[in-house]
Amino acid sequence: MKTTNYHSARPAYPADVVIETHSGFVKPKIEVFINKTLNYVSLQLCITTLIVYYMYSNRENVIDRLSKEPGLVWTPIIFTFISLLGMHFCESARKTMFWIFTICCSFMVGISVLQYSPGVVMNAVVTTCIIVIIANAYSYWCAKNGKDLAALEPILGMSLLVLIVAGLINMVLKLALVHFLLTILGVFVFTMFLVFDLNRLYMTDDNQAVLEDPMLAAVAIYLDIINLFLYLLELYDKVINCEDDSK
Repeated sequence: MKTTNYHSARPAYPADVVIETHSGFVKPKIEVFINKTLNYVSLQLCITTLIVYYMYSNRENVIDRLSKEPGLVWTPIIFTFISLLGMHFCESARKTMFWIFTICCSFMVGISVLQYSPGVVMNAVVTTCIIVIIANAYSYWCAKNGKDLAALEPILGMSLLVLIVAGLINMVLKLALVHFLLTILGVFVFTMFLVFDLNRLYMTDDNQAVLEDPMLAAVAIYLDIINLFLYLLELYDKVINCEDDSK
């Protein structure tokens, strides 16, 4: 009976680009890096979903508590930015900062969602899921076919800058049409950011897999999804309100 030597059948990866797993199998560092990044994103989204669901299920109580203690609104915002900076500049505390960032950002999303109707929230959730699936499939296909979307980076950077500056100006002008157009632009920009960041993940080479931290890569993708969801909330709210007004 012929036996197979699985150890000798392993691909001959260079020693500096492989990781020996607990089970004894060898995986390329690229594969490990991608898997860790996507696992972190999945955990972040699960935590956010649970926190937002709890807050929205207890909507009236949460709104009442926030109205009595406004500081609870600002606390997660402040700690989100502090932990985000901590992740980038304090490597020894990166893992702790990562989870603090995820929890605080989840509370920020939960507070934002409270103002919308269940129909708006459900539409935004479903649309976000569909966009994420399509963006992931497209980014993976591009990477497999050697299509690097790095050329999008300056365009997306400028688009984000326009979105921020125009949004700040419109906070003063308060023009409904401009706000609606900026919401559509926000959906488009963060959809493209998601495609770009996923493509960059799948295009990771050996050196990047060694040097980069999967937590930082996960945060970029997570923020793309969260911002996309928030803009979709605003968009559906405008559309549904317009439909109700026209009836």
